[in-house]
Amino acid sequence: MRAATFGPGVSRASISAALIVRDEERFLEGCLDSIRRQVDEIVLVDTGSVDRTVAIAEKYACRVLHHPWTGNFSEARNAGLDAATCDWILYIDADERLALPQGAVLGDLLGGEDCIAHSVLFEPRVGFTPYREIRLFRNDPEIRFRGVIHETVHPDILRKTESGAMHMRPSEARIRHLGYEGDLTAKHHRNVPLLRQAIPDFPERVYLHAELGTALLALGEEEEAVIHLRRAVDIAQANPNGKHHIDGSGAWLALIDVTMRADPAEGLAEAELARLEYPDNKTIALSWAGAAFEAGQSGPEQIAVLEELLAIDADNFVEPLMSYDKRIFREWPADLLGAIHARARRFGAAADCYRTAQRFAPDFQPYRQKAELFAAMAEREPG
Repeated sequence: MRAATFGPGVSRASISAALIVRDEERFLEGCLDSIRRQVDEIVLVDTGSVDRTVAIAEKYACRVLHHPWTGNFSEARNAGLDAATCDWILYIDADERLALPQGAVLGDLLGGEDCIAHSVLFEPRVGFTPYREIRLFRNDPEIRFRGVIHETVHPDILRKTESGAMHMRPSEARIRHLGYEGDLTAKHHRNVPLLRQAIPDFPERVYLHAELGTALLALGEEEEAVIHLRRAVDIAQANPNGKHHIDGSGAWLALIDVTMRADPAEGLAEAELARLEYPDNKTIALSWAGAAFEAGQSGPEQIAVLEELLAIDADNFVEPLMSYDKRIFREWPADLLGAIHARARRFGAAADCYRTAQRFAPDFQPYRQKAELFAAMAEREPG
């Protein structure tokens, strides 16, 4: 592997950025702008673009490889790894953006000889808190992606750390993902057959069952969705530590929503079970408080949970294995807390809560209207 030189007498490990793309002209330029000064080469695997994707890549002097799409994400990604020539791999997608601390250089963030991989702070959606995800790893032929969809290098990296001689470390790099905004119907239709294909190869991978259940639910196939969501929950409960367990929380949230629509009392029971399994999960805490309200059982315990959520600084909150919609710490608990106070005829407190919700979401008129309504009702209350 070659080393990149950055000025007289200064040598750093070299970095290959590896991307797979198809019809990404809307996103690609922004991604390449974010990485071009931080890496030594950009290896771009095109799987059949018919738009300007390849022309944009060539403008940025990427090494473009043409690889026919076979329905297997790992196969395409590994073609890029096979072609990479640098010491380290930065794995990134066209709809993602690399961000570093002011003045930082990515090469300076890489570990020494005993470091096999680095996590970055990954923001999976706009307006979500970051979590830790492995996106930087050594260019090693024994590290390859696995799985036809939601592919991962984690098993190979973990094997490299088993002896204790190599380690994974966090970095200060951040990657922001932009691609989950708007209508995801086409993505769900693409992913469902790939997820069905992937599960037999990784039957105990919670994330695959949870993703398939969520996609099926979005497409209106509730009966099959519930089967996979329940399977994800069951596997997660049998693996009480680590990523598998975390991934089960999303499946349980979807099950709570499905159950709530059919029967609020059963939905609350489902939420209570989820809260026992995930006592620190913020989304489940909010979902439980909402289920209690819908079932007519809100009280001091729910109020305390909602106030705790509102006290969290969403902009600086990081949980290593879990990302949260920032609204969980902002307008959503304020909205629910306002409803609880209004039901109890504490109209002044309700108005305050809706003012808080309005501050976080100033363009959402119902919050302003409710704040004004309950403020007026508080003024009319005797005493």
